[in-house]
Amino acid sequence: DPDCPFCPGNEGMSAEECFRIGEGAEWRVRVIKNKFPALEDQGRPVRRSETIHRSMNGVGIHQVLVESPVHNVVTAELSVPHLVDVLAAAKRQYQGAAADSRIEHVVIFKNHGAGAGTSLEHPHWQMIAMPLVPANVRTRIEEAMRYFDDIGVCVFCRMLGEELEL
Repeated sequence: DPDCPFCPGNEGMSAEECFRIGEGAEWRVRVIKNKFPALEDQGRPVRRSETIHRSMNGVGIHQVLVESPVHNVVTAELSVPHLVDVLAAAKRQYQGAAADSRIEHVVIFKNHGAGAGTSLEHPHWQMIAMPLVPANVRTRIEEAMRYFDDIGVCVFCRMLGEELEL
């Protein structure tokens, strides 16, 4: 697609590249900075607390993982070796973000379709790494710890075991 910033030959239309698997025009997976990031990758997190109101500047990492040079492929159609490359790229970027002293929480997600918020059709994932753990995630972690304290079993291990029995 000549208008798609993720298609081969249009690399100049997207933001700065962070990493790629494959050489030159023969790339298989690319990781780029998000052109319209939710968080700014420069600076340090600054927490403010004025009376009961708290805030923090928007420091963190927002990247896009372009999973294939093919514009209209879906993840389920990727070969196993290609999918291994995609997951290796996601793992590499996750580990890099997690090693950043400013980062407390990393989320990798993939929107699929307009209903999920996809603004570009080309298959891609996003990674957002932020300097705080969101309240809903913190609550889930606390509830999992409470479950372990009450029952003596990891709730995630139990759920996995029950799902595998189905």
